[in-house]
Amino acid sequence: MENGYVSARTDVIIRGMHCHRCIEKIKSSLADSEGLRIENLAIGSAEVIYDPYLLSWDDVCATFREIGYPIDVAGTQRKNLWTRFLDRMISANKKSFGNKRLDCCDLNK
Repeated sequence: MENGYVSARTDVIIRGMHCHRCIEKIKSSLADSEGLRIENLAIGSAEVIYDPYLLSWDDVCATFREIGYPIDVAGTQRKNLWTRFLDRMISANKKSFGNKRLDCCDLNK
């Protein structure tokens, strides 16, 4: 994500957090997650940064659910039209190509 790739940033509400051990659990659980990073983590909230080419928003939500902390988008509108389009495109590509990252050079082979 730092190498010039596109990233999506979303403020989230994290349910089920009650103490600083919850913060440490989330940090350690997500430390090695490819394409997913958290910033400004506090009890009940964080900023989620993810690579939409690797993960859909549903993948991000599932990752948090798996470690025991479901998330909701902070604010009223969950996804705009462009984000929903990207999520559908990611799902279709995963079905067709698996989790392999495609670059434009791959198309010429």
